[in-house]
Amino acid sequence: MSTVGAAGKSEMPSAISDKRDAVLLSLACISGAFIAPIIPVVGLPLCAAGLGGLIFRGHKTAATMTAVVATALSAWIRPADVISVGIALAAIAVAAGRLRRSDVYVNALWFAPAIGAGLGTAEYISARLEGLSFTRYLATAGEQTSALLGTSGSIGGIPVEELTETMLRLAPSVYLLLGAAVAVPSLFALVWAAQRAGAVIRQTPDLARVDYSLHVLWPVVIGVGFLAAGRFLGGVDGSATTIGMNLLIVMRVVLLVQGMALVAAMLKRAGMRGAGFVAGLVVAFVVDSATWLVSIFGLSDFWINFRRIKRDSTTDSTDRPLEGL
Repeated sequence: MSTVGAAGKSEMPSAISDKRDAVLLSLACISGAFIAPIIPVVGLPLCAAGLGGLIFRGHKTAATMTAVVATALSAWIRPADVISVGIALAAIAVAAGRLRRSDVYVNALWFAPAIGAGLGTAEYISARLEGLSFTRYLATAGEQTSALLGTSGSIGGIPVEELTETMLRLAPSVYLLLGAAVAVPSLFALVWAAQRAGAVIRQTPDLARVDYSLHVLWPVVIGVGFLAAGRFLGGVDGSATTIGMNLLIVMRVVLLVQGMALVAAMLKRAGMRGAGFVAGLVVAFVVDSATWLVSIFGLSDFWINFRRIKRDSTTDSTDRPLEGL
């Protein structure tokens, strides 16, 4: 009798703690949905941590209810954000399941486009709800920015009209890059939630071991093909060139990750660790921002595979690249 009573008492604090955690995770997700329309790179990772925590702890009903409330709340600031937040929460739920089979770097290949598509669609719907075309919507945003900067119809020396036209042509890649900027911290927040819940997921490989499959280069080939078609075949609206530019700009992210993985591997082979290792990665990122040099190395690594050239027999096996990501 006393043994049963003691067991019952020991289970009560655990149950209370579990419910408390579920409430806190729900509040984190809902708060993130409220912040996401203003600062997506902060709000959506918070949603990922909260919703992911509920899913990984087995609170599927609470996760569903939280996602519904969070999506509805996102319309508080701007109705169109129901689309972007709804898509993001659905993507987070799917990623929570896929992380058991594939790591962060693989999931980023579909997660970032999903987030970018949601953000772009929300902007387009917002423009239509205001009775504006998307072109006029972008132009208005540019004019407001110019007025705030006091630059009289230009931003950074570029006329608002010209900037609007460029933004319109490159909108797909711009939103996808924004999606990538949001997706990376969101996926790592999801990994953190899984680790806190004790869930079994695919281990995130060290950056130095990331090695994407050659198949991810197909968009690069297609993009170059469209650029060539636009250059040699011409066209009234330049649509072929626009498609090619968008594909190459988007694929630069993948090439940059491959290049940064190569830099990380070289820094490790040179014996750099800690602050020196981080500083080397930061320098490489800054250099690539101005020259695309690291991205070009990433592209060449798909064929040359620098990390397998003259490998020392004493090299730790954990430094070997993971092929076929």
